[in-house]
Amino acid sequence: MPGEQPVVEWKTWPATNVDIIGAVGGVGQDGWLHLKTRMATNRPSVVVKLPTMAQNLEQFAELAVPVRNLGSNNLRLTLAVNDSVIPGVPTGQKIRGTFEALISPGAEPAWLVVPLGDHQTNLFADRLRSLVGLPNDLVRRGVVKGSALQSLTLTAAAPSPDHEFAFGPVVARGAPAPLRDQPGAKVFPLFDEFGQIIHREWPAKIRLKADFLARQKTED
Repeated sequence: MPGEQPVVEWKTWPATNVDIIGAVGGVGQDGWLHLKTRMATNRPSVVVKLPTMAQNLEQFAELAVPVRNLGSNNLRLTLAVNDSVIPGVPTGQKIRGTFEALISPGAEPAWLVVPLGDHQTNLFADRLRSLVGLPNDLVRRGVVKGSALQSLTLTAAAPSPDHEFAFGPVVARGAPAPLRDQPGAKVFPLFDEFGQIIHREWPAKIRLKADFLARQKTED
């Protein structure tokens, strides 16, 4: 199962595959890319063209980047990931996966995460129609084609005062939909007699009917 793979690291600066728009930036001693914006700059951003070796990440579940808000006000940041041009549509129109978050000031990093997909048909779709929310074990959440990645963009909503923030290394991580390509006999049934998903474990998972009845009493 895949663990974590660096996709973009800020080791070499300036980098020919990185464009900074509406801000000034450089790599800090922590190895992160630090950006400073000017007041009322219109959506300062970092655009990264992914190297060829990082354009096929289909074996991973998501792209993720840690961010730190080094200013004194909340800052809205967006991670957008583009795959290759869709055949049959005008040039430049791309599929985009985005993740937006309001980041509070502080040294503790937050993560921007975009799930990856592969546009393959789910063989179990007919058997999952009654489920309102499908388990991640069976379904890839991403709309971005993980085998044809082209670029990513990190954007800040126009900050009112001058602002500083930093991006850590971009990584690909996680195993996508581990049960989707398994034989049906290994996937179903999905739930046990207590309504719990069989394929996951957690500390409070009910194993015995006596435990179920005891839990029921505490909830009454």
